[in-house]
Amino acid sequence: MQILITGGMGFIGKAVTAKILEAESASIVILDNLLPKIHGPFALPHDFGDPRVHFFRGDVSRREDVEPLLLSADIVLHLAAE
Repeated sequence: MQILITGGMGFIGKAVTAKILEAESASIVILDNLLPKIHGPFALPHDFGDPRVHFFRGDVSRREDVEPLLLSADIVLHLAAE
């Protein structure tokens, strides 16, 4: 099973990802734009230290960023917001 989490590098997204990793054997794809006004001027993706987590920098408002990830996702958790 593959779970797509939009906004997965935010406070709630990181917490949800950590809980899923504890409870599930699913792979997790995180889509986040890492906007400086949200994540700070030197934002980097959080390293969960787990090969099941894959990060993609992109924006949920851009179809070309989201569509390929949606096509392979079994579950979507939409946490992206601004």
